Amino acid sequence: YKLIAIDSCENESIISNVSNSIVIKTSSYINLVNTLNWNVYKGFDAGVRKYDIYRSVDGSSSSKFVGSIGNNVLHFEDNVNEYLDKKGEFCYYVIAREGNGNRFGISDSSFSNISCTFQEPTLYVPNAFNPDGGINITFKPVCVFVDEKDYRFEIYDRGGRLIFSTNKTTDAWDGSGAGVGVYVYRVSYIDLNGIPFEKRGTVTLIR
Repeated sequence: YKLIAIDSCENESIISNVSNSIVIKTSSYINLVNTLNWNVYKGFDAGVRKYDIYRSVDGSSSSKFVGSIGNNVLHFEDNVNEYLDKKGEFCYYVIAREGNGNRFGISDSSFSNISCTFQEPTLYVPNAFNPDGGINITFKPVCVFVDEKDYRFEIYDRGGRLIFSTNKTTDAWDGSGAGVGVYVYRVSYIDLNGIPFEKRGTVTLIR
């Protein structure tokens, strides 16, 4: 695209350089990596020097600088394993920065669109624990990108009696008042796309 200024006599008085938009596309993978791809920007008088990458998490209004890459790279992989306690929504944009040597003595920038991607919620549930010692002294699902808003974790005995429940992803069952045996657990939540999820299984309490 280019801009053309029309004077009062409807004559073209100023014509800008030809430019293009930066369009970024994002996707997520189960290895906790988000990938970004975008097209090259053309329009700077001195060409592109680098691309700066920014990220926001879970709808935050502020974005964090992630890193910079050279002008010949149009792909970036972002490992998000430090955000496992978040809901899993990641939004990105890139800024093209002009190189040195602009004939007008300026250094310009061009912003891309904002593109969002979602990491799928994941649960890791152990199958045994020992309240008296060992690696697992309490029992809880390990929640990755699970929203606590609609979270529910319940424990039932063999007779179907509810003996523990919580709506906090950080709460764990310590086996209080329970003897050695097999117990049934139920975990439910709603993901960021509004889809309900439920997982049932058994856990063995040993002492």
